[in-house]
Amino acid sequence: MKQLAYLLPFIFLLVFVLHSCSEPDTEQPPPNIIRLFSDDHAVRRHEGVADGRFKLIRFYGWDVPGGEEWELYDLEKDPHEMQNVYSNSQYKNASQSLKTSLAKLRKQYKVVEMCK
Repeated sequence: MKQLAYLLPFIFLLVFVLHSCSEPDTEQPPPNIIRLFSDDHAVRRHEGVADGRFKLIRFYGWDVPGGEEWELYDLEKDPHEMQNVYSNSQYKNASQSLKTSLAKLRKQYKVVEMCK
């Protein structure tokens, strides 16, 4: 099993694809939550949420300066996720909206904090 972990760049241990039930006629795809927590490779613990246009990622744990870092990507303008726009004030609403979505999903699925 360890050999497989070294062959794959990422191990996604938990992926939820949710169906939007509050707005059935919406053109936006349902949000996705992705959580990674594997010590078999050099990627820091992280979880994220995407809505089709934006992807928000939260890195957390003892190996993250300050215990927590955020990244936000505009997938329409930057499909290869090269430019983190989290600190750009023009994206404040998108960031807050996705943080709210992530918090709701964590509560809905009773996600516990793995480490601080």
